[in-house]
Amino acid sequence: MTTEEALGEFLAAENLVKDGAGREDWYAGSWFYTTLFGVKVPILPRVGFRRGLPAHDTHHMLNDYDTSWAGECETAAWELASGGCGPHVAYWIDRLLFIAIALVMAPARTLRAWRRGWGQHNLYSLDPEELLATDLVDMRRYVCS
Repeated sequence: MTTEEALGEFLAAENLVKDGAGREDWYAGSWFYTTLFGVKVPILPRVGFRRGLPAHDTHHMLNDYDTSWAGECETAAWELASGGCGPHVAYWIDRLLFIAIALVMAPARTLRAWRRGWGQHNLYSLDPEELLATDLVDMRRYVCS
């Protein structure tokens, strides 16, 4: 199974795309949304995030961090501890903001994610298309090496 195939299943399981829709539907949007009191609300434009989104979403999937606020806090901590966000300036800013949120919202989970990321490799330095075409087993091996 390729990373792209697994990512499609993950995005569908997280209700970010309809089952079988694929990542293009998720990546085509102009805004990131959150749900507040049952209402879908836009919170952040995707400007500056598109190229890094396959790596970020794959980090969620490989680490089994959901896409809730607490899962975003875990992913932010893991990404920073595993090497940072490379050339993706928007992700650096976003990840640092999520760490600040994490100190209040999910400190224990975030600390565990930070420890887990220390000594691992994230995917921000990889070309998104190569990343998605890579076998999932090989991708896990790369992250954990």
